[in-house]
Order: sequence, then structure tokens, then C-alpha cells
Amino acid sequence: MARMGRPIFTRWLELNKRREVTKKRGVTINGVFASWESILSQAKILAEGLVPGQTYVVDATANLEGIVALCAVASTPGTTLLWANARNVPFPLQPRAPGLFSCQEKPVAPSDRPLYATLTSGSSGTPKIPVAYGDFLELIALHYDSAIYQPTFLGNPEVNVLATCLPLEYTSKFIMVLVPALFLAKDLLIFPPYKWDALHKVAAQEYVICLSVPSLLAAASVSTGKPLDMSKVALLMTSGYLSRTRVEMVRSKFQGVSLLNSYGASETGVVTLDRNPDGRFHVGPPIFGKPVWLEDVDENNIGKIATSGIDGREFYWSGQPIRRPDGVVAVTDRGHFDTEGNLYLDGRLDGGEKLHGVTIYPRQIERHLLGCDGIADIRVHITNVSGIDRLAARVVGSVTEEQFKEYCNTLPEISQPTLIECFTEESAVYSKHGKL
Repeated sequence: MARMGRPIFTRWLELNKRREVTKKRGVTINGVFASWESILSQAKILAEGLVPGQTYVVDATANLEGIVALCAVASTPGTTLLWANARNVPFPLQPRAPGLFSCQEKPVAPSDRPLYATLTSGSSGTPKIPVAYGDFLELIALHYDSAIYQPTFLGNPEVNVLATCLPLEYTSKFIMVLVPALFLAKDLLIFPPYKWDALHKVAAQEYVICLSVPSLLAAASVSTGKPLDMSKVALLMTSGYLSRTRVEMVRSKFQGVSLLNSYGASETGVVTLDRNPDGRFHVGPPIFGKPVWLEDVDENNIGKIATSGIDGREFYWSGQPIRRPDGVVAVTDRGHFDTEGNLYLDGRLDGGEKLHGVTIYPRQIERHLLGCDGIADIRVHITNVSGIDRLAARVVGSVTEEQFKEYCNTLPEISQPTLIECFTEESAVYSKHGKL
């Protein structure tokens, strides 16, 4: 018999004004609006055919139908909810409704609590499915709202619009945008990365937090004609650094905009937040209420980044643990703190690579090279050319190859790229994950 348990979603958290808010606020995707009340009404009908305790995959690419399916599964007791691009899920699925699939697979680790999971993009390795308890999502929504969103603007005006120009299939968008918008009945604006006028229109009326990545901000700045008033917008980065070059570019086109940079992973949740990116290539201090420290620190004060909290995951779908018995998650990156408490990233725990018998850390090299004037973005990696391993660099910005080579001399010889490609902001090509 299927476990009943409790459902993931039981209520909106602003109960005193729920009826008024949920009729007026809702989700806008590519210009199409649906109120939260109408979404949940459709979800209740869909949920009548769902089985408590079953595993369901909600297709994150299905737009409004996917959000209706999400609410239906989240309203069904004891379910395991996997939010993913259904085409990328590595096991058989049975279609149940638009944007909704059932499957016989379950996480290896059993649980009497509702579960949620996401499929990672695999941009930093093999795609994985980290799993956590669904009854924590309420608290995650409250934490992010109070620790990240509400303190953003001068005078602390209420932020009731969350937005993104990125596909919702990626973990950070699910946990940082969709979940808080759902539980707190905020407006959710999803727009394509070439339609920044949609954000500008909303920001003329209300304060907005918009999730993006540095590469898309650069593209938006290049394609924007006259400067736009973005004084009610905070652009929150979730992947990569904001170089001085890009900070200046964005501020020149999006006037009055607030810029934020965050660090985290599917396994850890949001770890740090830099409320004033200054080109020093740290990722800021821990967000309010998030314990963060280093373990196994070496002679250079670099160690494993360790954290705990309700937004960390428990285990992978395969059963491999993420959270230790003591509640700690320390499975992603290495880093160090400066004297002001800002965290610097020194590469993934599995990110060391051998070059001519010496272990190097490409992320450390990238951070150093971003200090060169005229560099907006960079990717350093090992590539094999005619049977010989070489350290390669793809560089975006106004810097010339000669200037870049001269700056590389500040690195040890083994860490100096020898295969170099330089691109302007207009000609740089990024993956759909915003990676060079």
C-alpha cells in the first residue's frame, strides 16, 4: 500500500490576505498570465487522478502546464516530485497529463516524508538527481524571502515580484524563484533573454528580483539601445563572477539597477550572497541564517566548504548520501575566506586536473586571470592537441592576446595557458547553461 504522508504544498503562507493576493498575483510566461488561484484550481482537478505515495516527474519545460502539474503533485500526499526536463530523465516515464509523467522508479533511500528532487544540468560533471524532504520547501521559501529578497532595496520596500530570463528546468530557478513565488503567492515573471522590455515594464510599477547569469547580462547590455531605468530591479547572478568590465557595462545600460551575486549548488542550497560585486571575485559572505565553514584546511587556508540548513539535499537518487549524520553537507567545492568574511572559490572537490603530472585547479587560474584589465569572462581547461595535453583559455573582452599572455606571466609556468582564443562580448558563444 502506498504511503499517505502529508503533501508538500498545503497552503499559501500569507493567510491573512490569501484570497486577494492569489486572485491578483500569479505567473506570467512569455506574456501569458495565470493567477495563482486559477493555477491551483486546475491543479486540484488534475490531482484527483494522482496516487498518494507515487513518483511523478513534472516537465520543467512545459510552461504554465508544468506549473499546474507541479501544484497537483505537491498537493498529493506522500509523493516524490522530480522537477526536470522530461527528455533528460534517465528512466522510463508514462505520460499522465500535459507536463506530467509517472514512473515506477523511486529513490533508493526510503522515506515516510514527501520528497522533491531536481536533475542537475551536468555542466560541471555528470548529471545527478539530488533529493530532499518536500516538507522543508515552506521554510526555504520563508528563509530566502527574509534573508535574500526583502533586505535588497534601500528602505526595505516589499518585494512581490520574482523574475528570470532563464529556463526553469535548472535547480537554482526552481528553488530560488518558483518555490518562493508559489508558497508566498508572489508574481512570477518568466521572459526570454531577448525581451528585457518585459522586465522593464513590470519594474515601472513594482520592485523586482530577477535571476540571471553574467553572460546573459552582457548580451542584454550589448543589445539594449538607449539606457533603461532599472532602479526597482535587482539582478541576482547564480553562475560565475561579475567582472569590473561587466559591472560597468550593465550599470551603463540598466540605470540604477542593483547587482547581487550568489553562490550555491543543488546539494547545498544558496550559501553566500554578495550585495555589492566589486570585481574582487569573491562570492560574498554567508546569507543570513546560513552556517558556513571550512573543513580539512591546508597550509594555504583552503578547505572543503561545509554548510548545513534546510535547503541542503539529503541523498542522491541512487542512495549515495549527501548530508552526513551530523547534518553537514560538504560535497561540492573548495574555498577560503578573507578577513572580511567573504568566501573565495578554489575549485570543485573533484575539480583538480593533472597537467604533465602536476595537479592544477582551472577555477583558481580563472579567478586570477579575471583580474586582468579588459577581461569580462574566461574559461580555462585542459585539451589534447596531437596527443599532447595543453592548457587552453577562451577569453571574452577587449583584451588582446599579447596583453593576455603578458598577464599570464604572473602565474606559475604550469598554470599559464598556451592555447588562447580571444572573443569580443558580441562574438562570444555560450552554452544554454551560460557557460563558455
